[in-house]
Amino acid sequence: MALPLDAINREAAREKSIRHGHPSTLHLWWARRPLAACRAVVCASLWPDPADGNCPLIDPEIEATERAKLFDLIEELVKWENRNNPRVINAARLEIARSIAANKVADKELKDDTPLVANAPSLPEEQAKYLPKPPKEYTAHDLRFKMPSLTPEQVNHFLAHYAPPVLDPFAGGGAIPLEAMRLGCETTAVDINPVAWFILKCTLEYPQKLAGQTRLLPEFILHNDTFMAEFFKKAKGYGKAETRAALKRLHDRFKKKPKRKAKDDQISFQFQQEPDEADNELQADLAWHVPAWGQWVLDRARRELAQYYPTYADFEPIKKDEIAYEHQPMRLVPLKGDGTPDIDSFNDEFTQEYLDDKRNPRWVAKPTVAYLWARTVPCKNCRATIPLLKTRWLCKKSNNRVLLTMEPNAEKSGVTFGVQYNVPVVGGNTAQRREHDKRIGAGTMSRAGADCPCCGLKTIMTMEDIRVVGQVSELG
Repeated sequence: MALPLDAINREAAREKSIRHGHPSTLHLWWARRPLAACRAVVCASLWPDPADGNCPLIDPEIEATERAKLFDLIEELVKWENRNNPRVINAARLEIARSIAANKVADKELKDDTPLVANAPSLPEEQAKYLPKPPKEYTAHDLRFKMPSLTPEQVNHFLAHYAPPVLDPFAGGGAIPLEAMRLGCETTAVDINPVAWFILKCTLEYPQKLAGQTRLLPEFILHNDTFMAEFFKKAKGYGKAETRAALKRLHDRFKKKPKRKAKDDQISFQFQQEPDEADNELQADLAWHVPAWGQWVLDRARRELAQYYPTYADFEPIKKDEIAYEHQPMRLVPLKGDGTPDIDSFNDEFTQEYLDDKRNPRWVAKPTVAYLWARTVPCKNCRATIPLLKTRWLCKKSNNRVLLTMEPNAEKSGVTFGVQYNVPVVGGNTAQRREHDKRIGAGTMSRAGADCPCCGLKTIMTMEDIRVVGQVSELG
């Protein structure tokens, strides 16, 4: 087998930086193969090599020319922008159909002049219902010699009825079966991992079965003005005035029909039901149902987990024009019933007129952008909880030096953390500055073991002690 490896490797490397529209953004799969490479390998597995002595298609005198043509086609096929290019995809499918037809004629499974539509083997009902109407009659001879009268519909018909199936028993993220389907092959993808199974269902089965179909958006998302405004704008093509009018119609509808609080097990996925043509304005395809249900999952997760991810508020103006105001310590924001921060409860003391002026300070929620965590171990001397940190530097850039501070708490049972900003640079030369930074940023852990910040003993826990604690499941 020969392949244009340089072109394939180049496109496979380029694909790693592509995010929009790539299946990898749907869900992480650790061993996902590049789509470009899979597309090329599927073709190479189904096309005959013109230089192979067993090739039933090629005249030895033109094998070099034919191989060059196939190389050129693969180089076009592996490009990301050609993944849905009808001209390129149809050319690849024709080569696959041509190869299969030639092999079947050579093996006497088909005759050159056999009408392939009239004699097509029957397919299972579940598979046949997704196929278009049969095309005009054609023969294996038309495929083998790529007759000008041959149409893409005839090629697709041949692949659906005569092509051997492509089976991937360890499909994982589904790159190989996806590309086999793209090239017109009947494909079976299997994986024992439930995450992989779900990825395969969402990337291979649902889009194919539900393409072009619409269903009514679920009722819970109709109450989300942000989502619905985006839906009316992008899916329906409404302008600003039309979007406002559509949202008003929704609000009026809710007044007549109050929102029902459905239990989680009573919510059904509309695409499992038959289409309802009663309300065309709220009909959406699968591409809109997915983010709608994603919002449902997000709302549930926020409600259940918000208490573990607190939000704090700063007292500051929204529009900062160097106006003097009294700074106040950050405050923990209480939560609403849906898990969102209730910042309004902090600003109830201010009038609406005061809040309308963005130069006036008020409490502003500051969502946490990152969480730092560390393993912990109990000190064998004082039993305080020791965080195992190799360094306390959070940022050590020349213009942004931030250090994590750590002091014993009042009970000496653990430590209280803080953040020191604008840490000064100390030292006359680079070596002195490096040594000073190493000393003030030292954590509690080194190769020798762990120091206890509460009782002050150095290397109170050796690495062997820490290993033993971990073995008895006391490592935090």
